[in-house]
Amino acid sequence: MKDIRPMAEERARRRAEEAQGSPAERLPGSGFLTERARAKEALRAEVSTYTGENVRKIAAAQEIAQDDRIPRVAAYCRVSTDDIDQLLSIELQKNNYRDMIRANPKWRYVGTYVEI
Repeated sequence: MKDIRPMAEERARRRAEEAQGSPAERLPGSGFLTERARAKEALRAEVSTYTGENVRKIAAAQEIAQDDRIPRVAAYCRVSTDDIDQLLSIELQKNNYRDMIRANPKWRYVGTYVEI
């Protein structure tokens, strides 16, 4: 049986040497960084060069007063098992949450999500 350790160690050494360069010098797929990590590193390098001279401020959009909004509220009901005894629990949850949401005039009931 052929010992592959020396080949693997050599490959790891070459990758470590390639990873020593700057992000711009690294070849795609080289080193131990993933593509996402390389993209994040490149973005960090770009952002660190910003001086703020060409920054343009944008005014915030006018918000609707919170009192004028009616939140849409949904009930979320769940049980931990698929047991027949849990059927009563899930029905009680559905009815209780639905009635509680509908009783509040500042909320709009939009439905019930049931997870069994």
